[in-house]
Amino acid sequence: MTIRKSCRFLTGLADAGFCQKVSDAPPERYVLYGYPVVASCNGEIVCGQAVILPVSIPVVLQHEARGEDD
Repeated sequence: MTIRKSCRFLTGLADAGFCQKVSDAPPERYVLYGYPVVASCNGEIVCGQAVILPVSIPVVLQHEARGEDD
């Protein structure tokens, strides 16, 4: 069994390789998180994008939290 990180920050030059990294994330069950970032480093454009593995978080409805019945 492969253990995957719950979050990753994908980086790379602004080229097809970086676009492919981002495109490969959803089939691995990662979802995009936040806005992409772009910076210039030594005259080259570098991009970054956070991705996360969604987790099951129990949802408590407001009326349940207050102890109200249906």
